[in-house]
Amino acid sequence: LTEESEKNRAVYAKFTSWVGGRQKLLQETIQQCENVAKVVKYLKNFILNRKTTLNGYYGALTERLSGVKENAHRKFLEVFKEMYLTSGELHAKKTQLLLKMNEDLQ
Repeated sequence: LTEESEKNRAVYAKFTSWVGGRQKLLQETIQQCENVAKVVKYLKNFILNRKTTLNGYYGALTERLSGVKENAHRKFLEVFKEMYLTSGELHAKKTQLLLKMNEDLQ
């Protein structure tokens, strides 16, 4: 009976040693999962902060560019108006010159 009980104790000791080794592995795995969850949380916060910063920069840039675009259109219209008026003046001068030449010929 004692020999068998010694065998059982040895088997039980091996079993508890095996379970203890697996338990440590399980605890390490749980700790790694918690660490990964923390990293994911920090990355999420980092990305959200960068997104907010980039949205602010993009909004300011869009606002500045819309002002530049508006100024460019305004300048284009001014130049077009000047060219149109100049062409009208040239047409009027040409017409007057032709009329004068026509009068001189008659």
